[in-house]
Amino acid sequence: EGSVPSLFFFGSLREMRRGRLVLEDGTTYEGEAFGALTNVSGFVVFHTGMLGHPESLTDPMYAGQVVALAYPIVANNGVPSDVVDLYKLKKNFESDKIHACALVLSNHHTGYSHFNSVRSLDGWLQENGVPGLCGIDTRALVKRLRDKGEMKGKVVVEDGDIAFDECRNRNLVKEVSCTGARDFRPLHFNAKTAKRIMAIDCGISNTLIRLLMSFNIRLRIVPWDYDIFSEPWDGLLVSSGPDCHPSLCEATVNNLKRALALEPPKPIMGIGLGCNMIALATGAKIKPMKRGNRGLNYPCMDLRTGKCYITPQNHGYEIDTDTLPADWKSLFLNLNDRTSDGICHLTKPFQGVQFMPGSDARPTDTDYILRHFMDTVVGRPLRVYTLPVLRNNLRRKTLVIGSPGVSTGETGQHDAIGCQSIRALREAQISVVLVNPNIASVQASKHEVDKVYFQPVRPSILEQIIQRERPDSIVLAVGGQLALDCGRMLDKEGILDKYNIEVLGTPLSSAELVDNRDRFAAELLEIGLRPTPFEVVKTMSAGLKAAESLGYPVTVSVSQVLEGGRQYYASDGAQLREIMEMALESSGVITVEKSLQGWKEVGYEVLRDRMDNCISVCDMENLYPLGVLSQDAIFVVPAQTLGSSELGMLQTAALKIIRHLNVIGSCHVRFALFPGTHEFYVTTVWTSLSGSAAFASRATGYPLGYVATKLSLGYALTEVQNPMCRGMTACYEPCLDYCAIRIPCYVKREESTTDVAHHTERGGFVGEVLAFGSRFSETIQKALRMANPEVDGLDGNPSIFLDPFKTFANEEEKQAALQQSIEDLLSTPSENRIYAAFKAMKMGWSVDEVYGFCKIDRWFLERVEYLADIFNDVEKLTIDQLSPEQLRELKCCGCSDKQIAAMVKTGCAEIRELRKKHGIIPHVRQVDTTGGEHIAKKEVLYMTYNATEDDVPPSESILVLGSGKYRIGYGCDNDWNVVACLEELHKQGESSIVVSCNPQSVATDFERSDRVYMEEISVERVLDIAEQEKSKGVICSYGGSAANAIGTALWKRGVHVLGTSPESRELVRDPHKFSALLQSLGLQSPAWELVESHEAVMASAKAIGYPCMVQPSMREDKRQIVYWPEELGAFLSRTVVSKEFPMMVIEILAGAQEIEMDAVARDGRVVVFGLIEHVEKTGIHAGDATLVLPAQKVRVETGRRIEKIAHQLASALKINGPFKMHIFEKGTVLYVSDFHPYASRTLAFTSKVLNVDFASVATRCALDRLVKTQFVNTYELDYVAVKAPIFATTWHAGMDPVAGAEMQSTGAVACFGEEVYDAFLTAIMGTGFSLPEKGGRILISAGPLDQKMDFLEHMQILQSLGYELYGTTGTAAFYGDQGYPLTMVPAEKALELVKKHQIDLVINIPTMDKKENITAYQLRRAAVDYLVPLVTNMGCAKLIVQSLKRVKEMQCLHWKEYLDMSDIDMQDRVTKWAEAEA
Repeated sequence: EGSVPSLFFFGSLREMRRGRLVLEDGTTYEGEAFGALTNVSGFVVFHTGMLGHPESLTDPMYAGQVVALAYPIVANNGVPSDVVDLYKLKKNFESDKIHACALVLSNHHTGYSHFNSVRSLDGWLQENGVPGLCGIDTRALVKRLRDKGEMKGKVVVEDGDIAFDECRNRNLVKEVSCTGARDFRPLHFNAKTAKRIMAIDCGISNTLIRLLMSFNIRLRIVPWDYDIFSEPWDGLLVSSGPDCHPSLCEATVNNLKRALALEPPKPIMGIGLGCNMIALATGAKIKPMKRGNRGLNYPCMDLRTGKCYITPQNHGYEIDTDTLPADWKSLFLNLNDRTSDGICHLTKPFQGVQFMPGSDARPTDTDYILRHFMDTVVGRPLRVYTLPVLRNNLRRKTLVIGSPGVSTGETGQHDAIGCQSIRALREAQISVVLVNPNIASVQASKHEVDKVYFQPVRPSILEQIIQRERPDSIVLAVGGQLALDCGRMLDKEGILDKYNIEVLGTPLSSAELVDNRDRFAAELLEIGLRPTPFEVVKTMSAGLKAAESLGYPVTVSVSQVLEGGRQYYASDGAQLREIMEMALESSGVITVEKSLQGWKEVGYEVLRDRMDNCISVCDMENLYPLGVLSQDAIFVVPAQTLGSSELGMLQTAALKIIRHLNVIGSCHVRFALFPGTHEFYVTTVWTSLSGSAAFASRATGYPLGYVATKLSLGYALTEVQNPMCRGMTACYEPCLDYCAIRIPCYVKREESTTDVAHHTERGGFVGEVLAFGSRFSETIQKALRMANPEVDGLDGNPSIFLDPFKTFANEEEKQAALQQSIEDLLSTPSENRIYAAFKAMKMGWSVDEVYGFCKIDRWFLERVEYLADIFNDVEKLTIDQLSPEQLRELKCCGCSDKQIAAMVKTGCAEIRELRKKHGIIPHVRQVDTTGGEHIAKKEVLYMTYNATEDDVPPSESILVLGSGKYRIGYGCDNDWNVVACLEELHKQGESSIVVSCNPQSVATDFERSDRVYMEEISVERVLDIAEQEKSKGVICSYGGSAANAIGTALWKRGVHVLGTSPESRELVRDPHKFSALLQSLGLQSPAWELVESHEAVMASAKAIGYPCMVQPSMREDKRQIVYWPEELGAFLSRTVVSKEFPMMVIEILAGAQEIEMDAVARDGRVVVFGLIEHVEKTGIHAGDATLVLPAQKVRVETGRRIEKIAHQLASALKINGPFKMHIFEKGTVLYVSDFHPYASRTLAFTSKVLNVDFASVATRCALDRLVKTQFVNTYELDYVAVKAPIFATTWHAGMDPVAGAEMQSTGAVACFGEEVYDAFLTAIMGTGFSLPEKGGRILISAGPLDQKMDFLEHMQILQSLGYELYGTTGTAAFYGDQGYPLTMVPAEKALELVKKHQIDLVINIPTMDKKENITAYQLRRAAVDYLVPLVTNMGCAKLIVQSLKRVKEMQCLHWKEYLDMSDIDMQDRVTKWAEAEA
């Protein structure tokens, strides 16, 4: 039906031998030949297994087959040796030779790194005379075979040819069976009791022989046509064999007919083909399947017990169970296609199964089939099975504990997993009550749950909610460690028993066991597994002794929990002393454990149900060796460098753990594997939905949160439908035909004073990205760009190697510095190691040299080296010299147009034009849990150049650009905006497509839109998607600044951008044009100047006056306030300022009140808005500010003036959608500070507080649909909401925990109250802030004189409330003079009190005095490090004091109760446009 081109044309990049795969229908797939250069013909089948390929190819089952492997990355483990075991069987193979006719792959790598390998796949195939073909779009081939049915095919090399083999008519069993009898005895052989087992060799595998040798038997293996009645036997086994019709083996079938008729009956067992032979011998019919079952993960249910097992299979024929005799029945049911996978006699010891018990790549849980067979041989009575009757408890109402706002190390994955869980609960008709103070989370929305409590997640508050709501069950698994801790405290205090509340899922006792290192270690040893060696100590001497015993280096953990708190590495006693001194003061108990630096890290997401069905959903491998926290690891799915034996061993261990802990639902197990061995430790276990669950769900397409919650409700895995694929259950292990890579996103570390070489706090991680591809090089480059838009791929950012401000005497000195920098980066665990590896290889380093420094697996390094070689070759060319073959290969390796343009020194547009001219365009692939074997009904997609066709046709939908990665400034807030937009598009009858790279976002859930692209948010990729989908338009107003920034570029390339016009967006981004617009409208803004040199910056700052704000390269995330010229000079010493990278100097309006407005306009007319007030004065980034809505101190007149300004700007810019405006009020003057023509991070907060969905209104505006003006009179609201930030400084060592112009908070919470005071206290409690109890000790350092005066009244309040007040030297002296005596404590004494937890609250206001500020910093840092509540802003300090005075008791009401407080529902405050205009 036509020719399909090869994926790869290497051209001059390497020598290539062409080959073709020709199907009997005429379809031809072109590729590259490897292995033996010979022509063969056979039956073309696809195999969905992701590992175990040497074993599979040598299994006689595959005789006569051309095997196409669905998984695209093959041969990374090489091929092991021909070493034999004690029975003279090849240990690493299933027979003595390759039985498959040919091998068809997507990618073929000649390199290998596995310790057990001695040769490449290419060489092995050559040795066995078997051809291989790579460069084939195996997904396209799998789909063709899936849709058309399996068919004959041939592999031909170059211009050769061969006739199609009539393989279906060949007796393949005769070709693979032994020619004479073979006898085996086990090592523990006992002649007196040994039974005689005769095995008919239809193609018996070495694994099956070894399994039989575990029994005390005399095993005699005989040819397929052997006269089995010529000698006695106690049991007969018919082995598996090639995929042919059993009628071709007439001699074997006739022997079986006689054997089945023996009286008394003798045990008979059939496996694979042997099962079909037994069925045929009974008189049943055997019929061909459309495409067969060929892989390692087919779910088969034992109909006697209801348990399901994941099994390896390779057969294309099934038993017609309707034709079985009456005394026979089905034994196993395949849950994918509902065919019979096993039969048995009702009364006699006859049975057969279609799957293969025992496999290195699989846990050995189906080996019981052989044990049962041997039981019948030795005369034990047949087992009596009783199908368990388990009834689900009827549940009426469930309390779900959500996670607080996004914080470092605890990111937004809980919202994504929580939404899946809530969907499962509501499907079960259960009322859901949610406790979650993260107001921006999607789960905390009206349509998601029945009730939402925006309350702190604390046991005391949860008890109040339980008393009010009386739920019958509680979900703790989706709220992270905080939810589990609260659940345990409720259980310990008897609250759960008092109210008869059931904990859904895994028992709390299991979580407690895991968190107790000593008990958990004992439990692991009990089941034959080893924990990481450790000792829990309480003194310095004990810690040093433990380290000597364990051996340096060691890891020191501040918490006993397996994964939590802070971790440090100590390479010697001096480092250990320094670390322990701080750690023991902080917690009193620390854990010293053996350092596993350099070991491989492997993780498993596993599930278990009440029937004890267990599956492994996902295995993942850390690209880096152990050395940093797992949150900061680059995880590759599936594992790339491990063999079948290691993966099978670790999966068996993971399932052993989940069973022993009685986990019901999801569990994550992490292992450390010593390279080159089978030695491993269990390092981490999460008995709930872990931090990896969201990423694993997106990477595999398997909704872990949804399924785990179903299991916690009592459903079996076999009873839950797989939402991704039609007609399949959730009892299925995903098989992938792609590579997925997760990369963490970091908080910048410039201000940290800690040595990251021996410090591994959870300080860096705030979010993650997920990339998909068919090659490792393709996927890693995409992932790196997603995680850091400032880099183009592996070539990274040059500034990480050499300081751009440092000058060198000569080139030799520069190269020496570069060499040292690369060595340091490779040796030090950090996010820059992968860039250093690439840089080193571009400079000519060998793989072994790089490996010596970083210990990254050689296979990964070989892929990096291949790309480095290509870069070096292409950088010598011009665009005219770049061949189509080279361009295609670069794109297949994941290079962006920008990367290629830099190599050949041209523009991105020219590269795009060139590749489209040559037909080099990306194709669309589905994220498929079955490797293409079954039709996926959910369209989660990615783009790749390693394909020849699209999986889906164009949809002509609307593209919505998602929020991208979570990072400082962008958390769940934008995710809520995107989801709200998607919901409105659905209501308006529009189909939608989300483009995002964030696996933690709810928007990337396949239930939220018609299609999801897990892709880069870049001009190149969004343009590719828009062209492929023939999109109606793109909405870029909800994904934050990154999505908004590419709108203009898309528009210039012909993409229809919905909403506010790109011209208006660009005008706002240009400070000169926007300033001119403000002047034309008679509006004022703070003074500013855009300058292009260091000298100009200094001059401008002097003219504007200190303190002032500097903002490099127009980037809001790099703002900083400088207080004196020396500080500005230090800042400039590490900042580039040029014409290309200008710097803005902005006036600070000291003491001004900042007010925000969230609004939506239609054609330049504001239709809805809300005013938000900052508690803090100017100088604090809006994202770090404490917000109050409705504004409490903004005068009515001021509000009207701000509204007028909004109307003026919206009209002038013709805003058509959401916008955000920041206003400074100083005296009577209003200054426009910022204006953003896209959805802000506070839109969810404003929408939920005012009960008006701003994002939905804005979406209707963008679609040009009817929109009504919504009058929200905030002065009539009878409640107040306060939004409080969550800072990363708790985990980020060295930083000064003071909010400033550069945003530092990672998330926020918001709570409601009848007044601002109770709302404020509830909100800060939601961030983890502990209020001082009555009579508690408060340490005050009130800052400059004006701040001390401002706080004078509040000192009186604190004294009247009975607090014990302490003051630093200056503060105590000042307030003593004013008549408010404080206990004076010098700086050193203050630090000591804080470290000993003798202070309950620290109020420390920064000062501009340099000397004083150093000691103040030390005090603030100590408060953070020792977990003492800290306030550093005068506005917040005053409000907390006022609140402590005013609030006697805080109410615990749910969201709707607050909304109902208002006399008039806000949603009723709507009128038509015409009425508003009138």
